[in-house]
Amino acid sequence: MSQYSRELNVALRAVHLASLLTKQHLLTYQSTTKRVDESTKADASEVTVADFAAQAILISIIHNVFPEDCFIAEESSDMLRTDEGLLERVWELVLTASELLKTSEASWAEDSVDVKLSSSKEEMVSIIDLGQAGGDGKPSASNKRTWILDPIDGTKTYIRGQQYAVCLCLIDEGEQRIGVLGCPNLNIDQRSEKGRVMIAETIVDLKPDGGWILSTVKGDGTYLSQMNTPVVRQKLEDVVGTIDVAQMQPVNTTETHPDVTLGFTDSSASPHVSKDLHNRIFAHFAPSGSSKSNTRQVSSPAVPEGSPSLALDIWSQQLKYVLLTLRAEGADAMVRTPPYSTYHAAVWDHAGGQLLLTESGGALTDARGEAFRVDGTMRKLELNWGICAVRGGTHVGRSGETLDIKAVHNVLFAKVNEEVDNRRKARLEKGEKD
Repeated sequence: MSQYSRELNVALRAVHLASLLTKQHLLTYQSTTKRVDESTKADASEVTVADFAAQAILISIIHNVFPEDCFIAEESSDMLRTDEGLLERVWELVLTASELLKTSEASWAEDSVDVKLSSSKEEMVSIIDLGQAGGDGKPSASNKRTWILDPIDGTKTYIRGQQYAVCLCLIDEGEQRIGVLGCPNLNIDQRSEKGRVMIAETIVDLKPDGGWILSTVKGDGTYLSQMNTPVVRQKLEDVVGTIDVAQMQPVNTTETHPDVTLGFTDSSASPHVSKDLHNRIFAHFAPSGSSKSNTRQVSSPAVPEGSPSLALDIWSQQLKYVLLTLRAEGADAMVRTPPYSTYHAAVWDHAGGQLLLTESGGALTDARGEAFRVDGTMRKLELNWGICAVRGGTHVGRSGETLDIKAVHNVLFAKVNEEVDNRRKARLEKGEKD
């Protein structure tokens, strides 16, 4: 039994309830007003009523069991303190969670977690603000246990009824120890001719208790649970199968730079990546004779017309880790190269999903080849820049040989490094900042 068994159990309870609540809220508004509640934040992203309610639920459940632990979360209560109407709607949704809790208790018959939610609007607001550690909040020392959460990663697609994730990660002793992602709209029933899971923004599970939960404890591998039977954790391979070519011999040297075709998951609508640089990387690993980076294109309504086509154009950053973890059709790799060297991503967009990927056998570094470092005191990934990730399972070279995953990651990183270096030199020649 893992030393984090109780923490995992509590995390699963929290993510499960928050996932059910966000899904119910979405379906209710889709069937009545054809939209969900949304407001505009200063950073131009949408915040929904469900966002605030889900954060209150996640923190409430964990804080009740582990009162000494710290939290880093995306949302603050600033909007709620100045908008009584918004506050009332969030509170009404949290009250709905109490009813959901009663109906979902049967799914956790043998569970001993004492689940408590906020008992007043004032308590709910205070609970939400427990997530404002890090940065100017200056939380406890880096050796304190910290839960990083994103109540809804992918609000832009959530309000369209597409893919989103409820994300939770425990940081202990400077490392990601537990990762739990609830994906209420995730439908993995469709398979490609190769037997790989087919995932897209528009391939959704519309059932109120539909979707999946992905979970892991460092060193224990990645598991999946159906939302309607959350206590049944199935090994990744038992759900999605394996990608193996048994009759071929793997290349077991990390020095080898193989000739390999890779499909990429990305978000062409993201303002935080260098699209031209990405397109050159995608084209480099495209199938022979193809001018495009991928052969199967699934477009998202969130993507503006004229954006470059991708095999898996997914808005939510955490869902990209899910696609690689599940070894979805078309999702062999992911790169993220921000427009400038000073840009650092929010920690809640990556914590947890990264652990799921590496525990599933994937390879992951930042775009500079460094391992990711998350110590629980930062709201940004200040020690890392960009992403270079490859899914687990077997990779096949253009000549049909199977390839060691380290070799595949090496050749991808080499191309990323080449493109980033060329961009830096070009900017310096023009007197521009990098």
